[in-house]
Amino acid sequence: FPFPFPFPFPFPFPFPFPAFLLMLKGGVWYLQVDVEGTGAYGAKMFLTYFALLSYCVPVSLVVIWEVLRLCQARFIRWDTEMMVQDEETKKWKHMEVQNSTLVNELSRIGYIFSDKTGTLTENKMVFDKCSVDGTIYKAKELKDVMLGNAKSKKKERKAVENFLFHMALNHSTVPVEKDGEVTFRGPSPDEEAIVIAAKDSGITFLGKKGDNLEVSVLDKHVNVELLHLLEFSPDRRRSSVVVRFPDGSIRLFTKGADEVMLKLLSKESSKSQLREETEKQMNSFSDIGLRTLLLGTRDIPDKEYQPWKKKYHAASVSIKDRERLMTEAMNELETDLELQGCTAVEDKLQEDVPETIEF
Repeated sequence: FPFPFPFPFPFPFPFPFPAFLLMLKGGVWYLQVDVEGTGAYGAKMFLTYFALLSYCVPVSLVVIWEVLRLCQARFIRWDTEMMVQDEETKKWKHMEVQNSTLVNELSRIGYIFSDKTGTLTENKMVFDKCSVDGTIYKAKELKDVMLGNAKSKKKERKAVENFLFHMALNHSTVPVEKDGEVTFRGPSPDEEAIVIAAKDSGITFLGKKGDNLEVSVLDKHVNVELLHLLEFSPDRRRSSVVVRFPDGSIRLFTKGADEVMLKLLSKESSKSQLREETEKQMNSFSDIGLRTLLLGTRDIPDKEYQPWKKKYHAASVSIKDRERLMTEAMNELETDLELQGCTAVEDKLQEDVPETIEF
C-alpha cells in the first residue's frame, strides 16, 4: 500500500514505499546501499560514524576545559610556595599566569630543553673575563695591567697588550659614533663585545683608512697595514687577519673555536703547560655558561708570505673550485700558532630565568 513520506518530497505525488524498496533491491548506484547485507551495512555505518566524529569535540566540553584552566591558573596564583620577592621593593608577589592554555601541561614537565641564545637570554653579549698566558683577568683588571697600576711584571703587561691588540684587530666590526661615544656594529655580537672590551682596556680600534687599520694604544695612534682578512665561516670556525707593522714585520692573528684552534698550535705550544692550563680555565668558563674563543698568533717571514700571497690571489680569481682553493690556501697559512689565551663572553639571561626554571 502507498506510504507517503512525513516530510515534503520534491515530487508532486506521494512516493510508494514498496517501489522504494524495489528500487534499492534492483541496485541504485548513487545511493550506495546494500539491502541484502543489512547487518554488515549497519555495522559499517556505525563504525564510520565514530571514525568521522572522533576528532569532533562538543562545544560544551570546550567551555568546561576553559573554565577548568582558569580555575587552575587561579590556584597557581594563590600558591604561597610560588611567591617571589621583588628585589627593589622587597615585597612578596604572587606568580603571574600569562597563558592558561598550557596550565594543564605543567605537571608533565620533567626536563626543560631550550635554545639559550635569544630564547632564555637577552642576546646582549658582555665581555666577562679572559685568560692570558695562563692568568685569568676580569674585564676591569685589564685596564689596570695596561696602565701599570696592578702588580704585574713587564712580560705580563706585554702579553696582555698583545692579547688586546689581537682583540682590536681580528674582527669584522665597524666603529660607529653614538651620543658622543664610539661603539661598534658588526655581524656578530660576540665580536662587538670583544672589541668593546679592548677599547675599555686601553686599545681602541679607530677604523680602516685605505689599506691601513688605525688603532689607539693608550691614546697613542698606531697604523698597521691590512694585508688579508680571512673571514669566519661555519666550516672553518675561525677568523684571521694578516697585518704588516711599521717595522716591516708581518704577523698573523687567528681566533676561533677551541676544537679547531688546538689543532693549529705549534708543537711547542701543544706540549706546553700553558695549553693544559688554558684548557682547564676555558672548560671552567664553559661550565658557567660563558662563550669562549681561543686566540693564537705567529710571525710570518717575508719569504713564506710572498709565495703564499701569489697562491691565495690565484685561488681568489679562480673560476673553478674557487672556495675550495681559497680554503686550502688559508689552512696552509693558519698553522704553527703560538697560544695567547682565550676570551669568555657572557650572554646575559633574561630576568628571573633561573627562578622560573626552579619553579
